[in-house]
Amino acid sequence: MTPTQDTIDTTINPDDFVGTTEAAKRLGMHPHSIVIRCQKNQIPGAVQLWAGGRWRIPKSWVEETAKKLARVQPIRRKVER
Repeated sequence: MTPTQDTIDTTINPDDFVGTTEAAKRLGMHPHSIVIRCQKNQIPGAVQLWAGGRWRIPKSWVEETAKKLARVQPIRRKVER
């Protein structure tokens, strides 16, 4: 669902969010992959500040996901050898 002027939550703290580019860098992904996940509602708490605007990703989700990926990466390397 794309937000409208009536549905936008104006109480979010900008310090609790990062942009798609920053989230992608931290996770080793392409920014467009993050955008697609936002559009599919696959990132909990992601918000679009206005219809058609840029997505904001919760820092907490990025940090959690980075930790999960850090645990998975060594396993993948072992399997690939």
